[in-house]
Amino acid sequence: MIEVKVWFPFSGVKIFRESVRAIAAFRQEGAHSAGNPGDGRSRVDFGHVGAECGGRYLSYWRPKQRGEKYSTHSSYQADCAGMGRKADETVKLRGLCADAVDERWGQALKKAYHLADHNCCTALGRSLLAGFRARHTSLFSKLQTVARDPLGMMAHGFNVLTCDLSFWEPLSVFLLARWMDKVLDA
Repeated sequence: MIEVKVWFPFSGVKIFRESVRAIAAFRQEGAHSAGNPGDGRSRVDFGHVGAECGGRYLSYWRPKQRGEKYSTHSSYQADCAGMGRKADETVKLRGLCADAVDERWGQALKKAYHLADHNCCTALGRSLLAGFRARHTSLFSKLQTVARDPLGMMAHGFNVLTCDLSFWEPLSVFLLARWMDKVLDA
C-alpha cells in the first residue's frame, strides 16, 4: 500500500500577492530564496506532497544549501515539521507496483529541484503513474486513448494520464491519487 500525503497551499488574495513576490525573489535569488512555512525561509506556502511506499518515505524539497540539487525528508513527521502542519489529505492506494514507483522515484532524484519544472509534485505524480502503468498496462493504454479527448475527462485528468502536465501541483497529485483509488477500488 502507498499512502499519499497532500498539503494544499493556502488560498486567497494575500497568498496571490505573496506568491508573486516569492516567484520574483525565486527568479532573482534562486532556489534558496523560497521555502515552506516550517523551514524558516518561507515567503509563501506552495503546498507539498509526500508518500509512504514500502517502508520508505518519498519526499522531495528544494535544496537547503547552495550546490545541492535537492533535499529530502525521511518521514511524514519531518514533512509535517517542514510544512508547519499536518497533511490536509491522505489517500491510500492499493494495487500499484511499489517497485516501479521506487524506480521512477530514483530517476526523479537524479534531476535538480526546480519550482516550475521539477518539484515534489512532479516527482511523486510521475512515480505514481509509473506504479499504475506497471501493474495495469492494458487499462492505462485504454485510458490514454480516452484521455486525448479533454471533454471526456476532468480538467486535470486528461493531462495527468498522458504524463504531459507542464506544471504539477498538490491538487494535480491529489486528483490523480483519488482517481487511482477509485479505479483500483472498483
